[in-house]
Amino acid sequence: MIRRNGLLSVVALLLAGAVVGTMVAACGIRPSTVITGREAPRGAVVSLTVYLLKNDALRPTSRALPPPTTYPSDLTAKPFYVNPHDDALHALADGPTTTDAAGGLTSDVPVGTRMSSTYDDAYGNVVFAEPPDKQPLSQHALDQIVCTLATSYAGDGNTSSTTMKVTVIVYGRPQPKQSCPFAIP
Repeated sequence: MIRRNGLLSVVALLLAGAVVGTMVAACGIRPSTVITGREAPRGAVVSLTVYLLKNDALRPTSRALPPPTTYPSDLTAKPFYVNPHDDALHALADGPTTTDAAGGLTSDVPVGTRMSSTYDDAYGNVVFAEPPDKQPLSQHALDQIVCTLATSYAGDGNTSSTTMKVTVIVYGRPQPKQSCPFAIP
């Protein structure tokens, strides 16, 4: 009799294991075909690209990435978020470095221009720009802003710099929507 109860216990245990195994395997996710994507990025991103001018033509130049955003030491304070695309705009607003200037690069974006970007259903990709002198921005400055923002998005491999449209809003005045005037590699 003892052997029969032991055998029933083993069978019950195996049956319970099979039920649990079936439930885990049938987790509610439907099978699909293999989804292929682009090749994974290699290495860490260590720089960003801003567009400056040389002889009135746009020229890309690299900047080191800024240090990562830190959270306030007071844990009760809410952490703040810095849009990664704004890092490139902030670097553009810093103007040419001494090395850039020595190489003949200039900028029509006034140094110290405050800029931030967002996406809006009505306007699409938007950059808010506030030059310190409160003057309108030249077409070259608008091109620099648009290409710098488009390059920061093009780095994800899903955005084309020539098809991405950007509206630059200068002190509440929307400029005509435009894309970067040339393809960004």
